[in-house]
Amino acid sequence: MQKFYLLILVAYLSAFGSPFVASAAETLFQCALDYGKYEGTSEDEIKAEEKVFAEMEEEFNAGIAASFAAKNCGEPNEYTGLLEKGDCTKGGSVITEITEVIAPNVEIKGDDETVDSRIITVYAGTCCMSSKEVGTNTVCPDQTTVYAKTLAECKTAVGTALGTGTDTATCSRRQWVISDSGLGIVKVVVKQIFTWGALTVGSIAVMTIVLNGVRIQMSGVSGDITEAKNKIFQAIAGIVLLFLSGLILYTINPGFFT
Repeated sequence: MQKFYLLILVAYLSAFGSPFVASAAETLFQCALDYGKYEGTSEDEIKAEEKVFAEMEEEFNAGIAASFAAKNCGEPNEYTGLLEKGDCTKGGSVITEITEVIAPNVEIKGDDETVDSRIITVYAGTCCMSSKEVGTNTVCPDQTTVYAKTLAECKTAVGTALGTGTDTATCSRRQWVISDSGLGIVKVVVKQIFTWGALTVGSIAVMTIVLNGVRIQMSGVSGDITEAKNKIFQAIAGIVLLFLSGLILYTINPGFFT
């Protein structure tokens, strides 16, 4: 019985083990929506270009800020054609970005039947809004992360690798957990962890019952039969425990499984 409880613990801990912090890509790319490249060589030329790029950046950021709208949350922004986190936060939503796909795209409704939490799949890539040559190296003083609903859109937005001119952009699949509060995000994560744990433990318990049932049929040794029966009882106890945990969660929140 202790081994079975340990198995349940491992299943839940493995769900918590997924990385929840998105990391930036190592290779730098020139954004399709970029300001350009510093061409000046003298100090005065570089300062003049920096001033121009600063003005372009200010204008671009103002355009994004003006286009942020809650109705665009989870859909491409009208100004950039890409997903913008500000569209969600404009409506007071909280976004948690995770690098592992924890569930299909889903909407979770609250007690009043309105959607209070969502999970959507996005594609993210890091690229440079402006770049310049420093010695023999190309550096990126202004990096940004772009998000899109499809892999093709993300690659197009990221553009080309710096210094190569080739279309080698890479984007990683991630998910946004969007909710009206941090509590809603916790609810989504707990629900998925319970789902993973239930599927894992339930599957192992059923396999244990089947295998030990076959063992009883084929074994003629009394000791082996007794051991197999004990394992079957332990598996059944695990399923009952799993059911009771689900019942407790349903009692706390009847909408937990819907």
